Amino acid sequence: MKTVFYILFSTALLVLTSCSNDDPNFLFEVNNVEVQESSANKNRLKTDIEFVSIAYNDLFGSNIPQNELEEIITSYQSFGDKSLVIELIIKKFILDESSDIPLLLRISRESIENFVVQAYEKLYNRSPNTFEKWHMTELIMQHQNIDAEMIYFSIMTSNEYRYY
Repeated sequence: MKTVFYILFSTALLVLTSCSNDDPNFLFEVNNVEVQESSANKNRLKTDIEFVSIAYNDLFGSNIPQNELEEIITSYQSFGDKSLVIELIIKKFILDESSDIPLLLRISRESIENFVVQAYEKLYNRSPNTFEKWHMTELIMQHQNIDAEMIYFSIMTSNEYRYY
């Protein structure tokens, strides 16, 4: 009988102490975020000549000479795998010593973020969203072997760069 009494007493005690109306009120604060329309939804494909001309201008700050443009376009149109040729064209431009790729300064997180923002604005004609800026900055900070040429190559060979 004592065991039944102890079981009933402990069950009643457990029920009385667990049912409390002293629930804390939680207040969640939300920061205002300015939402902009995504520019990644570009839908107009650059023509072959536009692509080569714009890529050259982005990297050299001037118009491509006509004879060089004709040579590149002829090579571009003669290959079936356009993505391979695009990579070769961009690589040729980037490896040229006169290309205008800014230095990637690893002095501080802010300098890396500035580089990422400048690269997006120059090549995509838009600012990076918060995630893009964070991801690229973290990637650069965690991998010391990533240089400015690699970042420019990855942006310029992306699908978004092929579209307006």
